Amino acid sequence: MALHPKGGASTPNAAGRRRPGRLIWPAAVINRAICKQTARFALSVLPLAMLAVLLAVKGPQVGAALAACPPAAIIAAVAAHVGSLSCRCEAWRLAVNAIDRHPLPRVSVHAASGVGFAAGSLQGASTAPVRAMALRRIARKAAPPFEHALVAEAPVFAIDAGLTALVLAFAVAVAPVAPAWAPVAAVAVSVAAISGLWLAGRRFGHRRAGAGLLVLTDPKRRLPLAGLVGATVAFGLARAWIMLAAFGLPDGAATVAILFVVLGVFGSFPIGPSSTPGATLALFGATDATAAVAAGIALSATSLLAVAVYAVVAATVLGVTRAQPFGSGRRSIKSVDQPKRRAASPSPVSGL
Repeated sequence: MALHPKGGASTPNAAGRRRPGRLIWPAAVINRAICKQTARFALSVLPLAMLAVLLAVKGPQVGAALAACPPAAIIAAVAAHVGSLSCRCEAWRLAVNAIDRHPLPRVSVHAASGVGFAAGSLQGASTAPVRAMALRRIARKAAPPFEHALVAEAPVFAIDAGLTALVLAFAVAVAPVAPAWAPVAAVAVSVAAISGLWLAGRRFGHRRAGAGLLVLTDPKRRLPLAGLVGATVAFGLARAWIMLAAFGLPDGAATVAILFVVLGVFGSFPIGPSSTPGATLALFGATDATAAVAAGIALSATSLLAVAVYAVVAATVLGVTRAQPFGSGRRSIKSVDQPKRRAASPSPVSGL
């Protein structure tokens, strides 16, 4: 693809240097970009429109189901999601700390994760880049480069996908909710992905693009990383069970497991907050559409509330730790006397 300067060849300016003409993008490139943006917008708006139509038809029933939800279930679901976010952040911090010998402050990493999770609640794919950029802004001197922090999410995601595949295998073993080959293929792909990242970390960990994979090559960090990601999965399963039991939907072990997997699949789509009600409606729509939509809305609401609590607490702790206590902001004798010495020193003009 070539970019053609406007007006043909470059023209010399007054200094005799050749000045290139203005570059014009071809019409095909512009049309392709417009089509992509339109498709993304339609993909995110269509589920919201379908959910709005369903709420318009069954609005009172859904409202009654939400009002009947016990407050203790809402609080427990929020607490479970806060625990999941905290474990996910600690896993990412472990991967980032494997890049450099100097560990990052835990407060800074959680504050950056709060910003990333807030962006991810609107668009899931934006969590990792926004968190990496926020870490660069919060801990400028100690933070690794942007691409290092971004690649450090890959081991966490791969282990999470592997544990989710094991959850799917359990659900298929208990109840035939999917073909028998599906969990086997998912586990095989996850093991291959983790092995590939491990090999890439051993071979390219010293390079700029592969430094975020060093956590898989460190024997002291691999087991804690898997434990933290496992705790994230456990909190997610607990939150799914709490919401199913609160709205009277089937809450067996296989049902909770398949709901957790379906929530992860729908969450990977660029459809925003409507992914959770869509997942519950797709899974329990035949059983009770009203309760399914209400449970999905409650899951989305508790997720947003948990992200808000997590982000606010992390930002508050960061502000408190950075603020100097009263009386500790006194300058040293050298810094205090420096202006006086400058004032006492004769200037070159005074000698004249």
